[in-house]
Amino acid sequence: MTTDKPASDLELIPQCAPGTPMGNLLRRFWHPVALSAQIAPGKAKALRILGEDLTLYRGESGRPYLVAGRCAHRLTRLHTGWVQGEDVRCIYHGWLVGEDGAVRETPNERETGGRRGLCVRAPSVREAGGLIWLNLCGAKSEQAPFPDWPWLALPEEQVRKVYEERAPRYRATYSTWALATAMGALFGLPRLFPSSWTQPAALAQIALALLA
Repeated sequence: MTTDKPASDLELIPQCAPGTPMGNLLRRFWHPVALSAQIAPGKAKALRILGEDLTLYRGESGRPYLVAGRCAHRLTRLHTGWVQGEDVRCIYHGWLVGEDGAVRETPNERETGGRRGLCVRAPSVREAGGLIWLNLCGAKSEQAPFPDWPWLALPEEQVRKVYEERAPRYRATYSTWALATAMGALFGLPRLFPSSWTQPAALAQIALALLA
């Protein structure tokens, strides 16, 4: 395929950091980031996706949450701390971060009950089909609808087996689709979003046409 676009535009395609064309696009969609069985209640783990460091933890109620990877105080990795109720406490100075990202407690500070307006990033998170999903789009109005695939209603054990067997194929398909979408935006092809972003057949046809 030939194009008159400068090489600098082509170099934007694999870049997924915040503020990049591909990064902004991918942040609209739901990404499976962990198996449900990988994170027990009261435990936390570090994640890195689309160039962002995040903390995935499960509250004592069993509900999963996602907050920024580092504390707002001294940038200590939050997953090294401990979960208290539905919040996570930093291991360094004990700052308590809520499930919504708000700083609820600031020990050894004048305002020990937290600082009004101080918060860290807290992306949208859902659990379905034995998987934990996240959406990094800040504006919920711009988020893609959560997938309604039938297999999400299957028992967790069965979904886990299917996921482990088909994960490589899923990643390849998703990468092709994302590449086709970004190239469409860069090279002036008709926009498909947001009205048609749940039509895999249409996206597959565009991908094949672009990559032929």
